[in-house]
Amino acid sequence: MKCKRCGAKVRPGLIICPECGARLWVRAKKVRCLHCGRRARAILTICPHCGAELRHSVWPQVLNLAAALAGLSLGLILTPTVAHGLGEVKSALGALPRPEVPPADLPGLSFLIPSPTPTGTPTATPTVTRRPTYTPTATRTATPTATATPTAVGSPTPEPPTPTPTPAPTATPTLVFAAPRLIGPEDGEVFVGEAEKIVLQWEPVGALAEDEWYAVSLRYLQGGQLQYSGHHVKENEWQLPAEFFFAKADPPERAYQWDVTVIRVESGPKGEIGIDISARSETRTFYWK
Repeated sequence: MKCKRCGAKVRPGLIICPECGARLWVRAKKVRCLHCGRRARAILTICPHCGAELRHSVWPQVLNLAAALAGLSLGLILTPTVAHGLGEVKSALGALPRPEVPPADLPGLSFLIPSPTPTGTPTATPTVTRRPTYTPTATRTATPTATATPTAVGSPTPEPPTPTPTPAPTATPTLVFAAPRLIGPEDGEVFVGEAEKIVLQWEPVGALAEDEWYAVSLRYLQGGQLQYSGHHVKENEWQLPAEFFFAKADPPERAYQWDVTVIRVESGPKGEIGIDISARSETRTFYWK
């Protein structure tokens, strides 16, 4: 069907055009005039063709009433027969022998008995533990003293014992700076989503030399294994790159521990090494879910 105003196709049954809002033409119900025999709209009371009063036919109402009476009569006739049949079926079922054992003991019916649902054993979640820092201590080795042995007259003079070289003690690095004081995030703070901007901040300890750095240590559990990460920076802050650390810690906690130390980078036989020149800061934990 098309709208007469805008020409748009309209789904049958609509009264208003959804495109332009015009009222759609709806075919009206018509009746036949008993006086002139011509058809007129059912909502009229006077025939527009001959002016006679329109009288609606009563046959539809009569037919509907007759059908209802016939259905009621048929129901009254069939009710005793159906009731008698149901009574016979009930009597036959009551006469059947019943098993003397409960259904649970009958062979082949064990699947009807619900099995107890096993209860899962809670799994302990490992806690991230900070790895202790080992500081080597210089140990002095006593130098053996040659002891004089009396010799008999005429016997060869024994050779003096060879002294054992004593290793030089390893100097313990001197702490130049105090432990950095952490600023943020607060201990136990929770971050949600990869778009979160997480910046680890601490108070500066003073001017750093060219070979001195802030060493940020980051630890978390991944697959039940403790992972170590971190970064060396000159500034007193470090923003965590989301592509490296977001959702890397094990659920559901997604916990990360961190602290800061000042180190001096020196060259050794196996490459550069970092030596602590400050005490370690406090350890804080945040959650990134």
